[in-house]
Amino acid sequence: MTGLIEKIESGKQRGHSKKTEIEGIIYWCDAAIQKYYGNYRVHVSLIKERNMDQEKYDIYFTREFSTIGEAFLCVKENGQINLEEFSALKGQKIFNASLIEENDI
Repeated sequence: MTGLIEKIESGKQRGHSKKTEIEGIIYWCDAAIQKYYGNYRVHVSLIKERNMDQEKYDIYFTREFSTIGEAFLCVKENGQINLEEFSALKGQKIFNASLIEENDI
């Protein structure tokens, strides 16, 4: 976890995307954190595979927190991805840290 914290503190985006099954339904989920101008931006999304063409998300947001602990808690409470799954994103990003977004559910 120390390496993850160091990379986030240096401004690198860290996260994970995966396909998962919940109660017999296939979902795609993303979660990521990036330090942005001194605060921590968290992105979480969850979408049923069958709704991907319409981009009808069950969960979709990017929120800002003042501490990394709050950011970690947001990921733990809102997604299907564990912090232990976070890694480098190999030249791509899960979200645009300059935007704060919230879906309308």
